[in-house]
Amino acid sequence: MPSPTSQCNARSSGLACDDDVVPEPGTTAVVIVLPDAAPLLDAAWRIDPALVRRGVPAHVSLLYPFVPESALTDQDEKGVRSLAASFPAADLLLEEVVTECGFVAVTVPGLQTIVDAFRTQ
Repeated sequence: MPSPTSQCNARSSGLACDDDVVPEPGTTAVVIVLPDAAPLLDAAWRIDPALVRRGVPAHVSLLYPFVPESALTDQDEKGVRSLAASFPAADLLLEEVVTECGFVAVTVPGLQTIVDAFRTQ
């Protein structure tokens, strides 16, 4: 599997649930994109298109919400990239499928260390 890619400015397109949980415009997130998990999203979409936010790749959210887009700086992005680079690429086991209001997820316990590091930082 390729090295995890961290991304600043990942925008959500909304949830198919209730209006109280739709992200505000300008909301950002730090995510690890998991291209090898894309077939899982495609399968979920075939079952129920409302579970998948089209245009948002298969990913693990490290920080959501992150810094508001209007306040995001180059230093924020450098910090994210630096912390992400401190972790080696890893083979991951996608374990349990979870469906919540408006989305489908798969647990990835192998990323817990990086999730904890980002949340601590």
